[in-house]
Amino acid sequence: MALAKRTSKNQLTLPNVTPVNPGGAFAVRARLAEMGISDVDVAEAVSWARRV
Repeated sequence: MALAKRTSKNQLTLPNVTPVNPGGAFAVRARLAEMGISDVDVAEAVSWARRV
């Protein structure tokens, strides 16, 4: 999915951006806590993914 497109007149067109629901992050953190996944686990997973 492209974030921006260039028109024939070399102008950028941006898609409509929907606002982020701030409650979504809290729901994800709550779900991770229910599964026993800590912030350290997430940091290690991100570190591992960036190495691959």
